[in-house]
Amino acid sequence: MKLGELRGKMRESERFKKSLSDIRSIAKPALITVAIVAGVVGAIALAIVLTREEDIPDFLKRWEQIVESGDVQAYEEICSEEFKEKDSYEETKKLIAENEIDASIDDKDIEEVRLDDNHYVIKHIPVSLSKGNVQTHQELYIKRRGLISPRWEIDRAGYHFSKKAGEKLKEIVEHKPAEALAEPNETPRDTEFVIRQTLEVWRRAWENKELDEYMDCYADYADITRVTVVGGKERQTRLSKNELRKHVERLNRKYGRIKVAIWQPVKIQGDTATAKANFLQEYSAWGHSAAKAPVYRDIGTKELQFVKHDVEWKITNENWTLYKDVPVYPEREL
Repeated sequence: MKLGELRGKMRESERFKKSLSDIRSIAKPALITVAIVAGVVGAIALAIVLTREEDIPDFLKRWEQIVESGDVQAYEEICSEEFKEKDSYEETKKLIAENEIDASIDDKDIEEVRLDDNHYVIKHIPVSLSKGNVQTHQELYIKRRGLISPRWEIDRAGYHFSKKAGEKLKEIVEHKPAEALAEPNETPRDTEFVIRQTLEVWRRAWENKELDEYMDCYADYADITRVTVVGGKERQTRLSKNELRKHVERLNRKYGRIKVAIWQPVKIQGDTATAKANFLQEYSAWGHSAAKAPVYRDIGTKELQFVKHDVEWKITNENWTLYKDVPVYPEREL
């Protein structure tokens, strides 16, 4: 081969090598990107395979293990941030920490109620507290959280007495609610326990202007006597449940904030189906200004009568009487 031809071949070879190098420099990042994307997709696919959506029975089993172990920190992890802002959250944590709890999530009476795809209520979970001395039922409001691997969390919790209401009691309640109240010599401990909890739900809902929760404490046929104190004198008004709702709505708009205090001791009498609570109640209301003193205040003796409806206790009658030892009231109508 002549020298000129050899040099030509060499130049062509060098151009080929340069072209190949250029191709490699361009393709290498693309191949790396493809590999990264494939790796990420694979990792996501693996995560989806390894983590699945938690179903409600699995969550209830996890809840049961947590409350029975008394692990307050683990309980915090399964509660929503909204629930943690409620006073009932602290009460429930205290119960878990201070009581030996036995929950029975396999009980056949447990009821799962769908509110929507992401919200459910679990009713009638049998629970015993204080080494079995108090028998009650847990009610859990749960909601779904998370996107890739959804989990359930507690959005609200409460205790209710057991689900046993006879047809005879229902007949009495429907026709003679005021006469359904019994006054035994000794009130069952579980009845007293639930009535005290129901009282606190009622008080806090009233004080926090949570109207729906407050009205849910009353039976549909409730007979309510509300009293306004003007110039130290009582002015009574009898209200139905619907009338009470309108009355409380008006007061919630009128006052910037209110405070409802129940003075101890609270006297509770009842049996497994009916009960009544007597206590001293203090009501204070502030206007919408920044004034520190309330614009209205009264103190009186209150009596609430309850009848058990399914698993819940509802107020059927409410009465209030002025506490005579309070010397001065504002000259202002409630």
